[in-house]
Amino acid sequence: MINALLQEFLAVSKYLQSLAEKSHEIAFVKGDFLMVDKLFIINLLNRNLYETAEYKLMAWKGLNWIDTDEGRLTKRVRKEGHTLAVIKIRLSVVRTVQKLSEKSL
Repeated sequence: MINALLQEFLAVSKYLQSLAEKSHEIAFVKGDFLMVDKLFIINLLNRNLYETAEYKLMAWKGLNWIDTDEGRLTKRVRKEGHTLAVIKIRLSVVRTVQKLSEKSL
C-alpha cells in the first residue's frame, strides 16, 4: 500500500507541477509548496481506486507530505486578495521521495 501511495504521490505531483508552469488557475507554486485546487486533486486521486481520495489525502497528511490547517485536509492561503482552501504539497518531500524512488530502481 505504501508503495502505491508513493508512486501516485510522485505522479500526481509531477503532473500538477507541469500544470502550474502553464497556468496558475488549478495549481501554483509558492516557496517550497505546490498549491492545488482541492476538487481538482480529488478527481485525480479518484482515478486510481485502490483507496478513496480522502483516505489518500489523510495518509499524505499523516506522513507530513502536505501542509494543512488543524483538523482539515486543506490549508487556507491568500492569492490575489482572495482566501482559498487548497491542498498544499511540500515540494521538499516530492524531491526526497523522488530521490528514494530512483535509488530503489
